[in-house]
Amino acid sequence: MGIMTYKSIAISGTGLVRTGNQDNVYINGVYREDVNDNSVFEHEEKTAEGGIYVVADGMGGEKHGELASLLAVQALSDEITTAEDFVQYVIERNDAICQVMKEKGGARMGATFAGLLVNGNNADIVNLGDSRIYLFRDGSLLQLSYDHTAAQQMINLGILDKAAAGKHHDRHKLTQHLGIFPSEFIIEPHTKHVEVQQGDIFLMCSDGLTDMLNDTEISDILAGTDDISVCARKLYESALENGGKDNTSIVLIQADSGGGSSKRKAKAKPKSGSKGKKIAVIALILLSVALLCAAVWYIVFNVANGDCSLIPLQ
Repeated sequence: MGIMTYKSIAISGTGLVRTGNQDNVYINGVYREDVNDNSVFEHEEKTAEGGIYVVADGMGGEKHGELASLLAVQALSDEITTAEDFVQYVIERNDAICQVMKEKGGARMGATFAGLLVNGNNADIVNLGDSRIYLFRDGSLLQLSYDHTAAQQMINLGILDKAAAGKHHDRHKLTQHLGIFPSEFIIEPHTKHVEVQQGDIFLMCSDGLTDMLNDTEISDILAGTDDISVCARKLYESALENGGKDNTSIVLIQADSGGGSSKRKAKAKPKSGSKGKKIAVIALILLSVALLCAAVWYIVFNVANGDCSLIPLQ
């Protein structure tokens, strides 16, 4: 395997219902710095070895959600090189948001955090809340992040299955997020390590996408083309087509070691009628062979019995 390079794209927009965008996205130092600009944010890049990628979904009225998601990403730097560094960053950002809440007289704000740290062929995820990170590999979509929600807790207890949880009124009730005072609860970010393979695609998104599209619909879009820029825009547009009820943020990262994509394409279907034509030709050949064999047998049989009427006279 050659040196792994990574192509990435981020898209973040208000959706069709909300007037402001409380989400933020981050790709290697680039993020939504002006949270008052509610036009669709988009950024693409290609880097060697990877970097840091984040989606944060803010919560809180009076622009507090925008501020919380901004605080979640704005202190990221290339000094974060290990999973431990990443976890420590999340804890420190929680403290920073709590400090801002104190300065604002206790006004509550918070943000989810879905982070991906990529270094060569190694990837580490850190997440709080319900913004998700998926791995799309060989045509299959796997959720790597953990949903810190009341609904997920009920799944763990066997009270709900995943399908029911997706419609439950507590599916967005977060059990962990940035903006929880340590005196209330000690946050414990979820972590996971992945060894990256050629053609892997990581999808990071806010619930504005996963509320509008299910995993099958997301997987079908990712399988539709090798161009992740096309995929990202199709995911965003599909979320809008299905209602666009919330801010929608998407980050896609694709691994490439120069060996080409590993996506499994569906086999090309035969042209209409071609299978039937092949069967007809085979049947005709078999019939011809059968008739020829019958004719030869008939001649041989009659000659053997002294009937030479079928043999032409010289």
